[in-house]
Amino acid sequence: MGYRTEIFGEFVLDKKLKPEHKNYLEKFAETRRVRRIPELLINRPNPILHAAGLPIGEEGAYFVDIPDNEEDEMDDPSICNYSAVPKGQPHLYCDWTPSEDGSKIVWLEADKSYGYIEWIQYL
Repeated sequence: MGYRTEIFGEFVLDKKLKPEHKNYLEKFAETRRVRRIPELLINRPNPILHAAGLPIGEEGAYFVDIPDNEEDEMDDPSICNYSAVPKGQPHLYCDWTPSEDGSKIVWLEADKSYGYIEWIQYL
């Protein structure tokens, strides 16, 4: 038995996101949020993260440079727990992303959204 979440509306920002912040939030929403070992990420290229001016974060919370192939990600030595989220993040997937013009945060229309209230608070 399942359910479907429907969210109507959007969050209008008081100013448009800078392109580097929009790109980062788009990538953030595309990636599974998994607990990582930050020390193994320090020398790893992460141009989207660096362009946004963000650190790697506790347990790799802000890291977004992952392969497109999920099988490769599961072999990533920086992942210490593929089923646990970094401290402070509410769920494995964030279903919020910037609008095309970067002036709003919109729902990704995921089939099942978990922690959507907590995620919008987190963002």
